[in-house]
Amino acid sequence: MDIYVISLIDAHERRTAIAKQLDKLGLAFEFFDACTGADGYQPFFDGYNAATYKIHSRRDALPGEIGCYASHLSLWQRCAQTGKPMVIIEDDAILTDQLPAALQATEKVITTCGFIRLEANKQSSRRPRRYIPVGKVDEFEVSYIARVALCMTGYAVSPAAAEQLAKHSKVLLAPVDRYLQRPWSHRQPLYLLSPPVVLRQQGVFASSIKTGEGAAGKLLSPSLLLRIVAIKGAYFCKRVWFNATNGRQSRANLRRALTSLN
Repeated sequence: MDIYVISLIDAHERRTAIAKQLDKLGLAFEFFDACTGADGYQPFFDGYNAATYKIHSRRDALPGEIGCYASHLSLWQRCAQTGKPMVIIEDDAILTDQLPAALQATEKVITTCGFIRLEANKQSSRRPRRYIPVGKVDEFEVSYIARVALCMTGYAVSPAAAEQLAKHSKVLLAPVDRYLQRPWSHRQPLYLLSPPVVLRQQGVFASSIKTGEGAAGKLLSPSLLLRIVAIKGAYFCKRVWFNATNGRQSRANLRRALTSLN
């Protein structure tokens, strides 16, 4: 699988850091010059629904968020066009020594899974279970993600899944990681490889996405609050239904594939 690292063209310190890690692991890769979103959504999306975006982020889309989504979208389109599975890593990642072995395991099941998250999808005792273990490939556990965590620091994607994700990204409705949280929308089941082999930097580099003034500390209008509550309720129902239908069938397919491997 080809490895692409999303990085702004002038992020020299970040590029040096991630290149050292990949070189140390003996993994060939290519930098993808990240989109900036400075010119708005038009170069990348057919439309932008500001009202829906505010429900998801409680504010308008920021240039960095547009650029981040557009970067992942561009690589999904490339993956679909080349017909080859792809590994996508953001340049603030920390890579463990198990990454080469994880990629070998991932390559065996990526066609069946479609999308495999390589970073953690942390559980919470206060919320429903985020992932469902399905089986093992080599020394790694493969789990179905029932509730997707934020961040897209590292993952693998198949051409079919990439095409599906790109097809449903024509209109900008949310940041890319929040888009991924809605599998009933993009119709692509998501999986997790454990233990995680891609970690996110904490406080080492300044964020490449300038969030500016977010929703914290700002009063939201009663109408927006009501819409947020309503959409969360609807999303909960859609998530449960998708996991019980499309997700269940996908898990059954993966179990059969893992059985044939073993």
